[in-house]
Amino acid sequence: MIETRRKTFRAGVLSASIFAALGVAAPAYATAESLSGAYLAARHAAVLNDAGAAADYYRRALALDPENTVIMEQAVAALTAAGRAPEAVPIARRLFEGDKGLRLPNLVLLTDAISEQRFDDAQAFLAQADTSAFNPLELNLLTAWTAVGRGDYVAAEAALDNLNEPSLFKVFGSFHRGLIRGLKGEVDAAAEAFAAVAEAGFGSSARQRMALGALYASAGRTDEARKVFEEAVLTYPGDALLADALARLEAGEPVPPLVSTATEGAAESLFGIAGVLARERGRDVALMYARLAETLTPNFAAASILIGDLMEAQEQHALAVEAYGRVAKDSPHRLDARISRADALRQMGMDDEAVTELRQLVEANPQSLKANIALGDMLRRLERYDEAAPVYDVAIDMMASDDPRAWTLYYFRGIANERIGAWDQAEADFLKALDYQPDQPLVLNYLGYSWVELGLNYDRAKEMIEKAVELRPEDGFITDSLGWILYRMGDFKGAVPHLERAVELEPVDPTINDHFGDALWKVGRKMEARFQWKRALSFEPEEKDAPRIRRKLLVGLDVVLDEEAKADGARTAETAKDRPNGG
Repeated sequence: MIETRRKTFRAGVLSASIFAALGVAAPAYATAESLSGAYLAARHAAVLNDAGAAADYYRRALALDPENTVIMEQAVAALTAAGRAPEAVPIARRLFEGDKGLRLPNLVLLTDAISEQRFDDAQAFLAQADTSAFNPLELNLLTAWTAVGRGDYVAAEAALDNLNEPSLFKVFGSFHRGLIRGLKGEVDAAAEAFAAVAEAGFGSSARQRMALGALYASAGRTDEARKVFEEAVLTYPGDALLADALARLEAGEPVPPLVSTATEGAAESLFGIAGVLARERGRDVALMYARLAETLTPNFAAASILIGDLMEAQEQHALAVEAYGRVAKDSPHRLDARISRADALRQMGMDDEAVTELRQLVEANPQSLKANIALGDMLRRLERYDEAAPVYDVAIDMMASDDPRAWTLYYFRGIANERIGAWDQAEADFLKALDYQPDQPLVLNYLGYSWVELGLNYDRAKEMIEKAVELRPEDGFITDSLGWILYRMGDFKGAVPHLERAVELEPVDPTINDHFGDALWKVGRKMEARFQWKRALSFEPEEKDAPRIRRKLLVGLDVVLDEEAKADGARTAETAKDRPNGG
């Protein structure tokens, strides 16, 4: 079967994972009905990942029971997740007066002092707090940047010395050591620290390369900066910050440093932790770190984009649109943010607005390959194939022939052409995609399945789909394709196990269930066939397929096939009248 999946996300549960990770307990009971209602509303909002509403309800509950420390903690968590950390500061301060070992309130108070550049206050706070409540990574990074803010670089290096184990801590420690040394103007010492990041076993990151290249550029070491950026752009071809830095360098313009102040360094610390947590499925906690990073540096574009991505993962698409919209117009990340914003609009069902967003982006950036690809992909996802195909034409003309992404554009344009009935162009696109990626299972499957549906090249199609199944044995759509080609070739018995496996892998797909029903009918298992056709109907098949499935349930597959053969014969005879000598 042709694979046409939409991106989906699994909703997380804000309350349980955030509060457990930060050591926040839930109150055992409510003291009054009105308090109970506010609290339950807060919990419900949290389960729905609506941190803003949860924060409002927790504050309402707190107004009714102002000494309830557990509700205070939950209010701090919800306010932070909602991006309203400054509102959480007074509550966190009250909690700190009673317990100096609460992790999130401590973190909120520390970042508040750093955000206002009250570094002496931040140092005093660290001296008073029970630092065992902090994660060692965040504690030492924030301690180091607090020391930098106070001009105490020796203390900053000493804090980073604590980050030697595990290797992930060493990566963070080495990276931030490089940033701090860069602020001091110690270029070679900073480069040495950045090199230690790769030595820790994680390789060089895009942000590390950005920091090193910018450092060389600021020191007038242009050739070294160019080498760093050119190599990094090849390694991270989609990174907007690196591409912008290289363009600035070539134009003789200053390259902004990744971090220029202690506050920005602290924000970079929290953003880095958020990025790791987001990759490791700790999305709820990652959101709070990213929010605090954005609080420290309000124009932190990368943090805003991460927040938008996390909001989308929680299916809070309106909040994602808002987060992407915070990226400044002059930011190198602006184009990426607008592309993500358009996708969030699509997820909200605002299809026309999403397309308009991307059309405007292309108009403003006509030479941007990324913008054109995004528009083509959006139109394809919305099944506006006649509009998508010409956009892919433009993108393909812009793309270098040796670009490793080229196969995807030919594949997607092939899908668009196939859907609008331009089969010759579609076939050429699929074959071109295979020139780039001969064993690409998606292309092998789509072309092979299309040939089968058109009654063409059965043997070659079978070989291609068998290869695709070998490469992706857990893909139900590709497994369906193999079963369906065997069915079309008359091997009904051979088709059944593959189609049965496809149903196991994709149990709610109407087409796969329909195919399985047809094969079961052909091998005499007619009661089971009717069951599969009923299942297919229950999963909302396309409008063009539903009547045929109902007809099979009424009269059986054999009658339907006879009716279709007679109808095809009548259409052929009618057409033949218009051809010389009967055609």
